[in-house]
Amino acid sequence: MDEEFKYLKIPDDKIGMIWTLSCISDICVIEFGTHIKTHHVVENINKICDDNKCKIYSIHIDEEENVCNVFEKLKDTIINLANEVKPKYIFIVESSQPCMIGEKILNVCKDLKEVANCKLLPINMSNLNYDYNIGREFALEFLAKKIVKHNEKDMNKYNIIGFSIDKYNYLADIKELQRMMKELFNKEVNTMFTINASIEEIENASKASLNIVVRKDALKAAKYMEEEYGIPYIYVNLYGFKNAIKFIESIKKIDGYKLDEEKYTYEMDQVKKRLLQVKKKFYFYKGSKDCAIFGDFDTVLGISEMLKELGFNVDKKEIIYKTCDDANIVNEKAYLETTKYLSDKELLILLGDRVSIDMRHKSKKDLQISNTSLDLVDKCIDTPYIGFKGCMYIINQILNIDINSEIEA
Repeated sequence: MDEEFKYLKIPDDKIGMIWTLSCISDICVIEFGTHIKTHHVVENINKICDDNKCKIYSIHIDEEENVCNVFEKLKDTIINLANEVKPKYIFIVESSQPCMIGEKILNVCKDLKEVANCKLLPINMSNLNYDYNIGREFALEFLAKKIVKHNEKDMNKYNIIGFSIDKYNYLADIKELQRMMKELFNKEVNTMFTINASIEEIENASKASLNIVVRKDALKAAKYMEEEYGIPYIYVNLYGFKNAIKFIESIKKIDGYKLDEEKYTYEMDQVKKRLLQVKKKFYFYKGSKDCAIFGDFDTVLGISEMLKELGFNVDKKEIIYKTCDDANIVNEKAYLETTKYLSDKELLILLGDRVSIDMRHKSKKDLQISNTSLDLVDKCIDTPYIGFKGCMYIINQILNIDINSEIEA
């Protein structure tokens, strides 16, 4: 297949919303308007989520319904799902076409309120923004505002906000974050937004005493929950040794979170030993120490900081599918510009999504750190990229580089 058409189209805000909702159990999602985008979403979600997670359906709006504002297919689908699947909530995600007549969708939900026996939640956006991160941000804030309920606080519980199925290596990263919180603070996770969560867990998210924000897209949801439920939040990048320390030190300042200093010191010492080994290995190395990073916002920032800690030069860091105000970070450029850079530049390490790694390039080590269209998803739980064990894993990958070999294109 031609490389230019090998991957699915760039996901937009509606796809980001559906990705965020897709791993929540006891709900249904109806994509209403045009089902051409559902192929992009459902093809890979079914490979990732368990069978008991969200059920996704698509209803195409035809010309007659569009002109007459009569949505019989939508009404029938809602009633059938309410009676047969019996979800607690049905989310109706509208594409740009019915969004222009959004009040009619609200009327449909009001008319069916007594018949449906479940809560109907229409999500109305313009759907004209080709950035799936905006859809994720909207969906997380929507869940915080519409689903989360008031509950009594549990000081031993915390929430993790920001992981969804588009995040590469999310299972291993979640496990490492939970491990650090348990071993260093003796705290348990309350609710995940939204990986492996039930809708009941989302409702009970306000029980937590802390929200840990793992991606920038989750900040609005965390800020709302702080205002509405008094839950403090922290947002610290989790990639790299210095960031891991910054993360732990930030949590230590939260009331009720006592750090196990002995275990903390042990974990830091283990990473420091491996950091020293990297510096020794590359101290006399005369070849290129340039690295290039392509990925989502938080991953690019965190990985670049980690590589600098190790003494490498980050020659290029590029955010894909997202704009960034940092002058040192390139926003996603044309396909041919990226191709030219990778074919001409001699790199020590290329870290990126599947598209960039599959391009012709010259490097001694390739490491996938970001997803493309969920075609290749790492479901291993023992290879984290974040936290102390994440530092160890990435350092081990670097130590295994054969610095005496020739760089091959």
